[in-house]
Amino acid sequence: MTNIDAQNVKYEIRIPNAKNHYAEVLIQTVASEKGVTKISMPVWTPGSYLVREFAKNVESVSCDLNSQPIAIDKIDKNTWAIPSKKGDKISFRYKVYCFELSVRTSFIDADQALLNMASVLMFVEGKEKMPGQLTIVSPAGWMSSTSPLSFMSQDPMESHPTELFAEFENYDELVDSPIQLGNFQTFEFEVSNVKHRVALVGKNNANVEKLKLDMQHICQTMTNIVGVHPCKSYTFIIQNVEAGGGGLEHKNGSTLMMSRFGYNNPSSYQGLLGLVAHEYFHLWNVKRIRPVALGPFDYNNENYTKSLWIAEGITSYYDELALMRAGYVSRQDFLNTLVGYINNHENRAGSKIATLHEMSWDAWIKEYRPSENSKNNSYSYYSKGLIIGALLDMTISKATNGKKSLDDVYKTLYNDFYLNTKKGKVKDGMGYTDEDFLNVCNKTAGVDLSADFNKWLKSTESPDYTSIFKNLELDIKKVEGNKFNWGLNYELSNGKTIVKYVRNPGPALDLGLNVNDEIIALNGVRVNNDLEATWMKIGKSESVEILINRGGLIRTLFGSFKGFNEIDYSISLNVNQKTNDYWLTEGAVQKWLSVTK
Repeated sequence: MTNIDAQNVKYEIRIPNAKNHYAEVLIQTVASEKGVTKISMPVWTPGSYLVREFAKNVESVSCDLNSQPIAIDKIDKNTWAIPSKKGDKISFRYKVYCFELSVRTSFIDADQALLNMASVLMFVEGKEKMPGQLTIVSPAGWMSSTSPLSFMSQDPMESHPTELFAEFENYDELVDSPIQLGNFQTFEFEVSNVKHRVALVGKNNANVEKLKLDMQHICQTMTNIVGVHPCKSYTFIIQNVEAGGGGLEHKNGSTLMMSRFGYNNPSSYQGLLGLVAHEYFHLWNVKRIRPVALGPFDYNNENYTKSLWIAEGITSYYDELALMRAGYVSRQDFLNTLVGYINNHENRAGSKIATLHEMSWDAWIKEYRPSENSKNNSYSYYSKGLIIGALLDMTISKATNGKKSLDDVYKTLYNDFYLNTKKGKVKDGMGYTDEDFLNVCNKTAGVDLSADFNKWLKSTESPDYTSIFKNLELDIKKVEGNKFNWGLNYELSNGKTIVKYVRNPGPALDLGLNVNDEIIALNGVRVNNDLEATWMKIGKSESVEILINRGGLIRTLFGSFKGFNEIDYSISLNVNQKTNDYWLTEGAVQKWLSVTK
């Protein structure tokens, strides 16, 4: 690399031996001032709110200053300090172990490399906003490459170059651009005149022509929400794996995981389309319309916000809604999915412990680190955020007699906070606060929704589901009562029935059962991973005697079975809907649920 100055950073990634799972990285820059130049590895990656400590995979760090080797110090868990003066030329080298295949991490083996930049490339502190260049030297024989970055060959005469070159505007763009290398199938389609590239990585049984048409249809469905496509191009990387799933959004692309032989399974395939919808809608919701805390990013620390219920929860609502809008699920199927989320949430003990704002704020310590007690003291901002997204959509629809919807909220947010049409242009958009989001919702609905927001976001009180769904002329029923439920989960492990979760409150807890207990017998009858069936078989007696093994010691628990209250909502289409303009408007809910549409 040449022509380095104080205003840029140059990176080089080499994979000399893919079988050993290492990437070798060279960072070149010029010291901006006298003192110390700090180079740090991010501790997390945007879109996945967990400190993952990527520096744990770094080794063999060295540095040259003005072409001479120098000693450097590691000053904290992810930062190296280089003594330097203004104008010194710095060449910083290290190796990073890449063998964790997920959408958030990096993976290299003999067949491929998936590089998520936050887990591979360090940043020069103070130069995060500066432009730079990236060169990648991949193994010979790897004929395919793709990324949201625009790569070009260093040698334009090569048909399948092993050395690729790209420029980036700033470190945020670099981190937001995963790179896939190897040999894989690709296809393309267009949405709103924007070119979309899809990489199908790994053996799979996809019907490519069907997948292409379905992905195009889903992407167009999501684009119609805001009505403006923000990209010049978009890249999907689909990793086909033996087991697992998930996705991660980027500003001009996304990485998805799919069961390699699940394409001919209707449920699995529908799940993929929902995942496509979810990550694609993040183009607008979070990558451009974002909470104020999520950009510019602090890669050394947690970035806290109370608004992940908007960023992820409402996106989850739209991915379910999209499947109905695009015709992949029926209206009743959509309602069944929605009520399933409601019932699961309302019957989760943690729903009465933490507010939705608290769950967003605590994502860093709870969402990705569940324990045996998580169901008792927490829940996911994805699930309740989905529910609140639906209730908000329906409330706006009712307040405006079907003339406005949640779509209109996002159109306004896009114009006012990303494009800044009313606030003065700010590069890459302004972040919104909770108050900003509420104000846009109030403006769209034409009424003050503060009381609803306070209940939904700042309390553990259940929403008034019945009134909201009836306002949309949907039939909703609520059944509440004491159910036959022990309030525990268990699994068979080495022939033993082992307790994995105990509900608080619940019958199992009242009887004194703990997580990790082995259940041996119930009322003198052997239990073989079938506690409920055994109880039914012996007559569901209220008096209970449970024989357990706890830490190698046998003991008997005595008590009486007392169930706990469970809620069961059901929602269905109302065949007696009135045929009027309300049901014919292009809103996000009422048109799509109209019996007469």
